[in-house]
Amino acid sequence: MADPRQTLHDLIRRFGFSLAQDPQKCDRVMKVLCGNSGAQVSAIVAAIEDKIPTELVQNQSNWHDIRGDLIYRFKENRKLNHELALWTVDTWGLVLGIWSQRDLDGSNPGEGSSYSIRTHLQPVETTDKYANLSEWNKPPVYDLPPTPPSAEIHPYEFTTARVSFQGEVTPYNRDSPGGKFIETSLDLPIDGIKLEMVAIPGGIFQMGSPDYEEQRTMDEGPQHWVTVSPFFMGRYQITQAQYERIMGVNPSCFPGKNHPVERVSWDDAQEFIQRLNRISGRAYRLPTEAEWEYAARAGTDTAFSYHGGVTPEIANYNGNSPYGTLPKGEYRTQTVAVDSLYPNPWGLYHIHGNVWEWVEDIHHDHYRGAPTDGSAWLTGDDSRKRVVRGGSWHFGAKFARSASRDWYYQIFRSGYYGFRIALSA
Repeated sequence: MADPRQTLHDLIRRFGFSLAQDPQKCDRVMKVLCGNSGAQVSAIVAAIEDKIPTELVQNQSNWHDIRGDLIYRFKENRKLNHELALWTVDTWGLVLGIWSQRDLDGSNPGEGSSYSIRTHLQPVETTDKYANLSEWNKPPVYDLPPTPPSAEIHPYEFTTARVSFQGEVTPYNRDSPGGKFIETSLDLPIDGIKLEMVAIPGGIFQMGSPDYEEQRTMDEGPQHWVTVSPFFMGRYQITQAQYERIMGVNPSCFPGKNHPVERVSWDDAQEFIQRLNRISGRAYRLPTEAEWEYAARAGTDTAFSYHGGVTPEIANYNGNSPYGTLPKGEYRTQTVAVDSLYPNPWGLYHIHGNVWEWVEDIHHDHYRGAPTDGSAWLTGDDSRKRVVRGGSWHFGAKFARSASRDWYYQIFRSGYYGFRIALSA
């Protein structure tokens, strides 16, 4: 039967942190896959009941200070022998990426135990060996943002798609995890896209890319767990019709009322939002970088939210530069309408490609010291350097990955850059 630690590692990558908050689900799946590894599986599940995974994520920056206390408390609460308590806490720390094998070698607190960690976790397989667990492949239940004042939340269904590792596209229908509301105070022209906001559920996710992700860059690490509160995110990138209605000008290179506005700077986006807020009475803003990646991933931990990759049938990027082993495809050489192609599994269109999207954060060359509460990172480094996310029509597929990031000065304008907006719950 499968090794419990490696199995838990793979399941967390499959189901996300929600598995570390659901002891019943974890117990059932682990017993199916691990058979008679009874004591270890039971201890893994007991740790969930004792909130150990959550405490590790919430205290990831000072894990050295809490590890020994967690082991002792878990041992006493559950009447376990020291070695099993140590193995269990260290297992959760390893599979969540709180610490590494190297961190723990020779660092085993309590009772002079000679126990050491010898299991090196392997990257999760690209073929999904858990796909047949249909009973548990259901989306978790999330906390959703409350309805904004003077607005109604409408459930909706949309068609997204899966991409196989061979590039085969399979459309499928799904319901939104929350719903959407439509801003009615803009008085847009009849052919303008209405300002639709998608309810993004709160949750915990691992931000950044793993060391083994193909074509990653160093500023995408280290991976770290982030808690994101429920919020609303623009279903579409801000359109030229919306921008012109608010700002009175359309600076875009590629005319089209339903195309994304581009050739706008971070400062321009902030001015648009300030004027929009005066009209609507709300408090729209740019998403934080953590919110953006969380919404882009939509519960996945693969390079793209469509699972196996992207093709030009799915996203608007430079098809001459595909990702991984996927074939080349169409290069459109310009933007496309914001409501075209396929949204991601949470109903967000063009979160991969079309135009780079400004977010609130200052750019840093790494995530060491980054906030873990989903807030914007606004301290340190050069405050003029702002993060852009998602890639664009001109850039290759690797730049459209969920973890990919770049930066430009906040006054910079280009036909590659646009934005979408967010709203706190």
